[in-house]
Amino acid sequence: MPRYHVLVNPVSGSGQAPDFIEHSVLPLLNSLDIDYDVHVTKGVNDAGRIGRELLLEREQRVSEGKVKRDDVTTVVVGGGDGTAHEFMEGVLEGVRGGAELGRWELVTLPLGTANALHSTLFPPDSVPVPLTARLEPLIAPGNMHALASLIRALEGGAPRSLPVTQTSISNADPIPSHIVLSTALHANILADSEAFRAEMPGIERFKLAAAANISVFFPARVQLFPSTTGVRMYDPRTKDWNTVPEEDYTLEGPFGYFLSTTTTPRLEPTFVVAPTLARLPPAPHEGTMDIVVLRPMRDPKVRAADDKAAAWAPRAKEVLGAAYDDGRHIALVYGRNGCVDLSARVPQHDEGGEPVVEVFRCAGFEWTPTDQSHKKSHTVCADGSLYVIPLGGSARAKVMESHAGQGFWVWG
Repeated sequence: MPRYHVLVNPVSGSGQAPDFIEHSVLPLLNSLDIDYDVHVTKGVNDAGRIGRELLLEREQRVSEGKVKRDDVTTVVVGGGDGTAHEFMEGVLEGVRGGAELGRWELVTLPLGTANALHSTLFPPDSVPVPLTARLEPLIAPGNMHALASLIRALEGGAPRSLPVTQTSISNADPIPSHIVLSTALHANILADSEAFRAEMPGIERFKLAAAANISVFFPARVQLFPSTTGVRMYDPRTKDWNTVPEEDYTLEGPFGYFLSTTTTPRLEPTFVVAPTLARLPPAPHEGTMDIVVLRPMRDPKVRAADDKAAAWAPRAKEVLGAAYDDGRHIALVYGRNGCVDLSARVPQHDEGGEPVVEVFRCAGFEWTPTDQSHKKSHTVCADGSLYVIPLGGSARAKVMESHAGQGFWVWG
């Protein structure tokens, strides 16, 4: 079996990664006589340095004839989604420098804060990964869920393709993301929550940041980019996609929520923000993302209110709260009087009722802030890492084209 690379981020999540790796991962690899190298991050973005070094090391070993160019590099990510993001960003930075990408297979461990990818691969209510006779005595029952991705890798089979979104902000190098690319509320919750990280390492800090941003309107304009199947919008009545006319590819703000993802219906174990990825999965190598959008001025009650921000805040809480009920938010529609039946699991067949949540499937988008003085509309989140759009600039995101045998895969 090829050598494993174990990436450890000591400050990820609540700081449990070093202990879990030492007592649960390395003993398992030792018992199976699997060679490995441990790489410990030393600061912010250091996982990127490790990614670049592993890419260049592989290039050197290929040139020396020690490994084949199509050999797999397996990386156990001892951290969260942000650690994996930094690592992949480093690998792709090396590719921009002229190295060949090759094939990377990632093993997830839920050692971050939200653990969106691991929660998608192994939902809380999923059946435990079966163990063969050789692994059963080596894994404690309490570690089954945390080690599920590693178990899959050790037992063999076929990993899943991990699509990557490349985002360009003005003239800067492209930013890769494999979980989420967001602006508006989601990005600013992440940005503001950093102030509370030291005293609140868990998800509590996100609740405080959410309360500070839930009523904010984010002025921007969005251009949607078609895939080979065009731009499609989810219809909650038919539970299927409708084709969007080309003249409607532009979305005018303000926005309350704007989030795209290629891989993860859920951002937390119970927060199913993009259920269409699971219920109506894209075809392999389709090259699309699902975009979840809330625009306050589509809400009749908000349009009629004098204090529009105050009218929007409870609606946003209600709708996003429904995402914690197995993604029920995408079933909600506006009634004739502007009310929303929040108990509905299927939409009311009210003629003319528009979906509360707009869900698009397309190849990408361009987000352009329309008020240069509104700093929050310039914040972009890529897998938990934050970036700022410069004045007069925009963020342009597209799914990275896949090449046969090269790219990223994940065991799940």
